[in-house]
Amino acid sequence: MKPYVGTVSIKVKDQDRAKAFFMDNFGWVCTADVTMGDYRWVTVSPSESGQTNIHLSKDDGAGESTNIMIECDDVVSTAGALKAKGVEITQAPITESWGGTASFKDSEGNEFRLHNAAK
Repeated sequence: MKPYVGTVSIKVKDQDRAKAFFMDNFGWVCTADVTMGDYRWVTVSPSESGQTNIHLSKDDGAGESTNIMIECDDVVSTAGALKAKGVEITQAPITESWGGTASFKDSEGNEFRLHNAAK
């Protein structure tokens, strides 16, 4: 098997709210929600395979740029759909020769980028 990025971690203040954000806005699935004593491990993923997961790590220091790009088919329509659901778009969509990009904040104030390849 080739190595791949399996899990990235972001800081969230409220794990339930963050989990709902990704499931409700992107149609992602919860791949793990396990309590181990005082610690809770929660991950969400674009697919049931869970090959790529975002770990929602409880931390009051949430609210920063994650440097995570979420790939989509069309940045303009995806950003529009997110905005219609009340998601804060922090950089309006732009389309260049290399593709498109936009930025948004999740329920915890963390900033993500949307990206689509050139068409």
